Amino acid sequence: MQPCLGAGAPRGLPVMDGLRVVESGSALGRVVVATRGFEAGEVVLAERAALVWVNEGVGGLLWAFSRAECDTQEAVLEMFHPALDSEAASAALNTGDQLLLRALHEVQVPFEVAQRLWLVANFNCHELESKDSALFVIGSKVEHSCLPNTSYGSRADQLIYTAVRPIAAGDRISFAYVPTSQQDTQERRELLHTTRLFLCACERCEGPDVSRPLPCPACSDGVTLRTLPAESIRSSATGDSPALQMAQLKKGAGATWTCLSCSACATDAEMSAAIEKEAELVADLKQRTLVPDVSPGMLCAAQRQQVLLHLALPPMHHLHARFSELVSKFAASEADLAKDMPPGVAEAMVRAGTMLPVQQLQWEAAVSAVELIVWRERSQAVPLGRMQPQATWQPGGAATQLELPPQARLAHILDSVWSGSDEAAALQPCWDSAWDAVHAGVDLVDAGSAADAAPVFRRYRDAMFSQLSNDGTLRRFIQGVLDSVPPTESRN
Repeated sequence: MQPCLGAGAPRGLPVMDGLRVVESGSALGRVVVATRGFEAGEVVLAERAALVWVNEGVGGLLWAFSRAECDTQEAVLEMFHPALDSEAASAALNTGDQLLLRALHEVQVPFEVAQRLWLVANFNCHELESKDSALFVIGSKVEHSCLPNTSYGSRADQLIYTAVRPIAAGDRISFAYVPTSQQDTQERRELLHTTRLFLCACERCEGPDVSRPLPCPACSDGVTLRTLPAESIRSSATGDSPALQMAQLKKGAGATWTCLSCSACATDAEMSAAIEKEAELVADLKQRTLVPDVSPGMLCAAQRQQVLLHLALPPMHHLHARFSELVSKFAASEADLAKDMPPGVAEAMVRAGTMLPVQQLQWEAAVSAVELIVWRERSQAVPLGRMQPQATWQPGGAATQLELPPQARLAHILDSVWSGSDEAAALQPCWDSAWDAVHAGVDLVDAGSAADAAPVFRRYRDAMFSQLSNDGTLRRFIQGVLDSVPPTESRN
């Protein structure tokens, strides 16, 4: 045990109602398990931070630690981190050691303790609403999953985990360490390996990659999904060497593509034509995303590319979600740009056909955001077993739907996708979409259609209000829209 290096107000441990910390019996170490059931939307854990520091380098971390109470220091150093002599620790400390040595001139912390603290922070740090960094005694033991059962939020220096779906007694509590909703399995695992030095082997990573469907090369309308053998997933995740883990990940040994329509199987090599086309579309999206400022015409160009995307890839491919997000951003930015133009300029550009009217831009921003939300709900429903992945697709039909005015596309979602269909029963709000629902609803209100904003706000009310706990103005605005448009008068 390390000696106490400072003194401060004791933080104490959180009171855990319905949770307990247990040994996982694996490399995960200790994990948090539910001892009772939790409903979706219920707070699972609220915990005050053990350590908070300004996110401006290692000096703030060391200073906050040196000022902490003895019990807090011990609890922090007991958080999960790789052994100092491990390859994972060496990789994390590669750049950290020089930063630590410079910072230690101002803070009296033994170098080995500073190294352990740096590793603890790298593997357990949470970002607060204030953008400060924090460590939590219990929250640090909540494991990662690409299909998590809680979402993370914060108020002041407090962590809040909220159930995003029902949790049963005995379930392990999990949240997503990195954004997972718009990435395929390969991307998620590479990002986790880069930022957290582990390869995920959760149930979503072990199953077919529903976020990366490609056209089947053996039949005309089939959808094929990529799956890695479970033993390959697990062996790569438990390898000792980070470099070897990454090499195994990129190799993708034993990957099989299986058509959900004709059951034909193919290797990566046999899917090379579709994979190369996919790579071209990924490169195009990245190029559009890198543009620092939106200018008139970028929205129309992105929409044309979006139609081509629907002709090339099945609807559940993650690139559709990313393009919906990009189009929504471009439309909102062009609307703001038009509002700031001198009198008559925007109108002239509309007449020339180089820009849409502001109201239409607001509609496009809102509806593209709602389409992103629907995509996330579908991508969540499939791995949870609430609906089956789409086995066939008609490229022409999907592209035609996209070319409809945004008002017609939204009407289809409100009247068919979210109500009155078998699919509606399988889809549930995805808490990752709370802010997209806020933006979509606000844009619809600005476009003069509170009646269309209300069903979006109503569907995501709990998720939005959980995220907006400190924003009373926006909460009152949303509630005002809901109060002014009763459910019987809204489109939903």
